[in-house]
Amino acid sequence: MVVTITSTDSIGGSNTATDTFVLTLQDVCKSAVLTAPNFATASYPSENLWTAMSFTFTALSESVGTCGPVTYTFKNTDTAQQTATDGVFSLSGLAFGGTASTISPWVGTHTFFVTATLDNYTSKTIDSNQISVTIGNPCTTTTITDTQTITNLATTVKGTSDSTTFTAYTDSVSTASAAFGANNCGVPTYEIKMSDGTTAVPGYLTLSGTTLTATTTDPSHIGVHNI
Repeated sequence: MVVTITSTDSIGGSNTATDTFVLTLQDVCKSAVLTAPNFATASYPSENLWTAMSFTFTALSESVGTCGPVTYTFKNTDTAQQTATDGVFSLSGLAFGGTASTISPWVGTHTFFVTATLDNYTSKTIDSNQISVTIGNPCTTTTITDTQTITNLATTVKGTSDSTTFTAYTDSVSTASAAFGANNCGVPTYEIKMSDGTTAVPGYLTLSGTTLTATTTDPSHIGVHNI
């Protein structure tokens, strides 16, 4: 820009002078100072699969105070797992939460952080502190509840067979919360042994799912057998 100075009283040939200067206009938000979001708790050592997790942080603040909305992104420091992180954790208020439901890649210790970005000035971005989250598989310590009473079977040689159906067993993980499915620790399998716990049962007793069936045509099987 040019400023011109003119003398109102001078009649000489040098009654004006000029000078140039540069005027720079800059949005004040371009130089705003950001204060990063913060997780007050830095370590979450006992999260589990199939349970809802939530990690709360403070909001971004900026020195101007009027620089517009903010977008928060929850990130895994392991960039190979970023897509998985996006698929599980989502923003609700000032907390990222979600439920991990698979052993891979979730069982283990993860390091997460939040990136805050001013929507109208995407070059203005800052990362929060990092948090350590350890997710375990509760199936490694589950216990099976044995409340079964299996009905005694009686069959006649060369007569009709006899069968009984027992209730499927449950494990402590499946019954600990409504959030757990009945077979989160795997579909249970059953096998039958003689009362010593090791000897295989004779062929006249078969197990299909949760149904035991006894049938025989061999007179040598007559008697009481403890299974």
